[in-house]
Amino acid sequence: FRRQRVAELEADRARGLRLDGVTGLLSSRAFRGRLSEEVERARRYQRLLSVVVVSIDDFQTLELRHGFKAGDELLADVGRRLASSTRSHDLIGRTAAAEFGLLMPDTDAEGALPALERLLVELEVVGEGAIRAAGASIGVAQLRRGMSAEGLLASARIACEHAQTAGGGRALLAAEPDESSEGDQTPQRDAIEALAVALLERDRYTGEHSEAVIAMSGAVGRNLGLGSAEVDRVKSAALLHDIGKVAIPDEILHK
Repeated sequence: FRRQRVAELEADRARGLRLDGVTGLLSSRAFRGRLSEEVERARRYQRLLSVVVVSIDDFQTLELRHGFKAGDELLADVGRRLASSTRSHDLIGRTAAAEFGLLMPDTDAEGALPALERLLVELEVVGEGAIRAAGASIGVAQLRRGMSAEGLLASARIACEHAQTAGGGRALLAAEPDESSEGDQTPQRDAIEALAVALLERDRYTGEHSEAVIAMSGAVGRNLGLGSAEVDRVKSAALLHDIGKVAIPDEILHK
């Protein structure tokens, strides 16, 4: 099984168009495609599967202070450290501007946490570029019954956001799903995440802009004293504020 996974990863590397140009890791689209495959495989063979989201703390500030080239050097170095600190059959991709995704087959989320906490220490010191130190936050989610690929990634991303809200530089497990409301909430959450993925793949600038709006709107909601459920609804609305661009032709959108 592991030999098959390594062979698939090497095939991805051979198809250079599936790799991110800055880090050499799987592109966002390729990572999400492999995520869907791994979810189906885990269900079929009743295997464990965990997804990890690693986000560089205060990346926009670092990039503004040191420049885009330094930002790219930081991303490349973090990518190398992730690749050297994980198992050969794990899959790593760049899933957003300053975010990396990690697929960990045959691994439960709680069991992955100690290794990820060691990884945080490793990421605190980077290479020889202009940015010599950078923190990161990590969210971990485990595949549960009835959870889609989009929902699994969203759970890990929410846990990562909570880690950053708590001050960054830490790894958090995704909250267990509420069985009493899962039937009502999961389809809506998955649909929203799927639309966000479509927007990011349709137009990367707009997708990354939407992510910034989500972060700002969530911060405003928390400062207004809204509850976590209300903040999540506000962030869902922010996620969709540019969704109409999905249907606009390229020649108009990119004028």
